Amino acid sequence: LASGSAMVGLAKVGGVGLLFVMQVVMARLLQGAGDYGLVVWAMSLVQVLGVIAALGMQKTVLRFASGYLAQRQFPNLALMVRHTRRLVLGAATLVAILLVAWAWFFAGGEGHALRARVLMIVAMCVPMVALAQLNAGIAQAHRWYALAFMPERLLRPLLVILGCGIAYVSIAGTMRPDHAAWVILLST
Repeated sequence: LASGSAMVGLAKVGGVGLLFVMQVVMARLLQGAGDYGLVVWAMSLVQVLGVIAALGMQKTVLRFASGYLAQRQFPNLALMVRHTRRLVLGAATLVAILLVAWAWFFAGGEGHALRARVLMIVAMCVPMVALAQLNAGIAQAHRWYALAFMPERLLRPLLVILGCGIAYVSIAGTMRPDHAAWVILLST
């Protein structure tokens, strides 16, 4: 338990540091405070919607999967995991579709095409964020703490930093919010 707690603590501290570096890199590469604000707003919206779309199933799975594992009821565990994944994927897909529709109809007015484009791109992240939440709960139930915390806390910020660098170099130093949105989508 102590080594698991230490690993989770290190992942959280390292993740905070990487998130700080990721934010600095994005702020430096984007072309102004407005562009950076748009990307951060879209990323925050996707994180919140992803947690909502997970329907709290990450906690439910953690509770019931631990019991199934302790009682060695592996068929029940597999059935629960399969059904919760379907439920979360369905809910998250619906949320993503609603976000795209909202971006298309309300944020796509005159002068807001860039905002609509960024929202439509990052909307595709909602199902992946929700499934990542659920999978973290499943991994915690199995006591696979590295698998539960490392991807979202460490791997994703590293991929965003790397993707931003590649995008910046490949498009000759002009990174727009929609480029950053594609980097975020690909890193998710």
